Amino acid sequence: MRLQPGKHTLSGFWGKAGRFPFIGEMFYDVQAEFEVPPRAVVYLGHIDLVNKERTDKDDQASGIAIPLIDQALVGFSGGTLDVKLSDHYERDVGLLKAQYPATKDISVARAPLPSMLLMRRGGSNAAPITVVRTP
Repeated sequence: MRLQPGKHTLSGFWGKAGRFPFIGEMFYDVQAEFEVPPRAVVYLGHIDLVNKERTDKDDQASGIAIPLIDQALVGFSGGTLDVKLSDHYERDVGLLKAQYPATKDISVARAPLPSMLLMRRGGSNAAPITVVRTP
């Protein structure tokens, strides 16, 4: 995406799972700051999100509370997110250049996010999910 040079914040993401008529959704506020230098293309890293069974009642639920049946059927009401932030620069930039040949001569700066904070939208009282980049 095109951004003006300067400091920015990744502020949220949305996801869904399932098939009509049962579709579960998740909305998260994100706090992850990064900087874009002038005239640069920047690689921020790779994010993996896996919905896993919640084993602690204090874990952040994956999805919103309603519609209950939809959220339960896709595993969002009883699940929590396992989030990994990693640096796959060579692989990811290689895929970019293979899929979009016009980018083959573009230099991409390596600046993976060191961490981020995820807070489920919708009035959840659960603690935020803190994600730190893995090696």
